[in-house]
Amino acid sequence: MSISSISASTVGQSSFQTMNRAIQTNGQNVTAAHAIENKTHLGQPSFGNGTKTGTSPFQQNNDRVQNDGARAIQRSNKRLEDTFARTIQGTGMVQKVAKNVEAAGTKATSSLVQNAQAAYQQSVKAMAAASASKGSSVDIAA
Repeated sequence: MSISSISASTVGQSSFQTMNRAIQTNGQNVTAAHAIENKTHLGQPSFGNGTKTGTSPFQQNNDRVQNDGARAIQRSNKRLEDTFARTIQGTGMVQKVAKNVEAAGTKATSSLVQNAQAAYQQSVKAMAAASASKGSSVDIAA
């Protein structure tokens, strides 16, 4: 038998090949039927496959978690900014105490400086009075 004796009409027509095609077609049909049945029992998957983007419960929960986290971060940042602003403006407790201490120190220092100036002026006047009396002796120790 030569190659020219094989007819094109007999290729793929053997009973084995026909049976293989029937088994394959039948298997595809049965698999498709089971897939449809499983889909009706299970419903849509919760990860968003087969649904519009962002509409599955899983995706919506992720969005809620992300939004809640963003709001919590914003609240924390706002509290931090408020605390920092109060610190800069001097409204914090430490700053108030420091201002009070500084004011008391300034007042006490001012009083001491005024007393020292008054004492100095008195001593200058006493020296001037002593030198004006020219012949009198001045007691430096006094």
